[in-house]
Amino acid sequence: MIPSITYLLTKLVNVGIFPPSLPIARSQPSFFHTSLPSIRRRLKSNNSKPYSDYWSALILAIPSSHTLQSILTSVFASLLVIEPPTDTAPASRTRVKQEASLLNSLIGSITPDKPELWEIGTSLVTSRDWAESHARVFVCWLSGGSQSTKVSLKGSLFPIFAISGRYLPTNSF
Repeated sequence: MIPSITYLLTKLVNVGIFPPSLPIARSQPSFFHTSLPSIRRRLKSNNSKPYSDYWSALILAIPSSHTLQSILTSVFASLLVIEPPTDTAPASRTRVKQEASLLNSLIGSITPDKPELWEIGTSLVTSRDWAESHARVFVCWLSGGSQSTKVSLKGSLFPIFAISGRYLPTNSF
């Protein structure tokens, strides 16, 4: 089943259904803009593990680097923007963790033992000019902060996250 879905996703990427930014007009197609609300609901349900595992397996099974890059760029662009971006209030921190948890559920943890995902994911995170709220979500996701575990900063990836020319304080997610 996964090969047929990856084939479908590849075709959808080729026709522009995974745009690199949020659509401006309602007539512009965007897979994640349309389907992310229902994906979020499914991932919040009691039996979300099989659904999450399927998405993670699907992402890892995409054979083309170009297709994977387009899909990841589109999902990153579809994340909620937190305003103000550096707000450390509990509600903002919860939203950051929820968005990071969404990435973790859809894509899985992004680690060097998944070379293609690691290379494409980290290059997308570091090469584009993302909003500060996105940077907070990325740091939380990559550090494991969305998994309700204690985050170890020893040997972490934080030095690569000079996104927008600023480092994020470690307590901002």
